[in-house]
Amino acid sequence: MSILMMIVLLLILGLLFVFLELFVPGGIIGFIGAALMIAATVLCFNEYGPATGMAVFLLCCVVVSIVVILFIKVLPHTTEGKWIIMSHTLVKAKGSHSETERHQHLIGQEGYSESELRPAGIALIGGERLDVVTEGDYIDENTRIRVLRVDGNRIVVDRV
Repeated sequence: MSILMMIVLLLILGLLFVFLELFVPGGIIGFIGAALMIAATVLCFNEYGPATGMAVFLLCCVVVSIVVILFIKVLPHTTEGKWIIMSHTLVKAKGSHSETERHQHLIGQEGYSESELRPAGIALIGGERLDVVTEGDYIDENTRIRVLRVDGNRIVVDRV
């Protein structure tokens, strides 16, 4: 096999591996593809000189950029892309919701810290043991606290 055929083969395999990386994330396949293209470029520098080596390097950069841009622009409109990419919004009517509503009734209620809150810990509020967090203050065990707000799954409390 001639050196020219080896360079072309390495470039094609490298481009193929970079393209496959777009479908199989993880980095290893893309790294192998980049290594193959770098090997082809180095071979080109050694065999044909710096001008040809630089031309092959720039060609690799341009082709990989075009492949990635086309992938980003075209994939969402293909059947496979619609299967991979989430295209609908998450709404409560379809069963998606945050835990915020579960603890909304606790806002304004008082309770006691069962552990030290520095700033996170356990509190007893409304007869329920809950993971709570302060706004950065240290609160001793068995101290009266009040629920200030509920941020997602976080129950924010403060000393009474």
